[in-house]
Amino acid sequence: MKKILFLLFCIALVGNSSCNLQAINYNDKGLEKYKAKDYQGAIEDFNKAISYNPNLAVAYNNRGLCKKFLHDYKGTLEDCTKAIDLNPKLAEPYSNRALAKLALLDYVGAKEDCDRAIELKPTDEKAYCNRGLAKGNLKDYDGAVKDYNKALMLNPELAEAYNNRGLAKSETEDSEGAIEDYTKAISIKPDFAVAYFNRAESYRTNQRYNEAIADFDKAITINPNYPKAYNNKGVAESDNKYYKESIDDFDKAIKLDPDFSEAYLNRGCSKIMLGNNDGGCMDINKAHELGSADAKIIADRYCK
Repeated sequence: MKKILFLLFCIALVGNSSCNLQAINYNDKGLEKYKAKDYQGAIEDFNKAISYNPNLAVAYNNRGLCKKFLHDYKGTLEDCTKAIDLNPKLAEPYSNRALAKLALLDYVGAKEDCDRAIELKPTDEKAYCNRGLAKGNLKDYDGAVKDYNKALMLNPELAEAYNNRGLAKSETEDSEGAIEDYTKAISIKPDFAVAYFNRAESYRTNQRYNEAIADFDKAITINPNYPKAYNNKGVAESDNKYYKESIDDFDKAIKLDPDFSEAYLNRGCSKIMLGNNDGGCMDINKAHELGSADAKIIADRYCK
């Protein structure tokens, strides 16, 4: 869902100045580093482009996108807003600013930016995809599905749109439709760990535990540093009464994220199911200390 502008022409500067070749050169260097995922190096080049030409809107847009990948979402907002101020007719800064707003949980603002990006560029499939995300978070699941449908009409190979449409369908209890979309996303992008995770969750909801466990394993193989995948795999194992195996996976989730209250809670429940009430209650109390609202309810029942 990323978008970056390639400077294929000279930008008209204020007044009658000619194109600033140094600015263009550094912008292009930054693009090459961006493609190589050297986001910090790209930012340095975009900084230089801006120093040579402070009115180069695309350089602000591109720098803002790099900041998004470094999780500097406020920096993305500032840069994309500056790009919009300099050139309100560019669609890309609106779409990229929407990504930052999504990350900052400003779903209404993200939707408004996507609306503007689509108005400026109606063939922008990723803007439809991003707007679908905003609508989904605003619980407009039907509207989200419509946006993902439009994105896929424009680009049938957009794996993220299939994955996100699957999430919207799962919220409307269309779990089979969701599974079909996750499967399509995986066929396009075989290393899509999140799509495996989401399909596993749909399998688990349908009590297809072995298939869920296999998909969680695949997500973990692709991304070994995925605590939620270990945790949810443990839940599927626990649902299938594989309590010892579930404890192993909760252990791994906690090792990756020592403040993962849900994993402590789940591990505690599995220990209790195996008759280890003392160990289970220690975990449940730890989950409560970390802020789990459910932990107190379970503790009141099992840990008196």
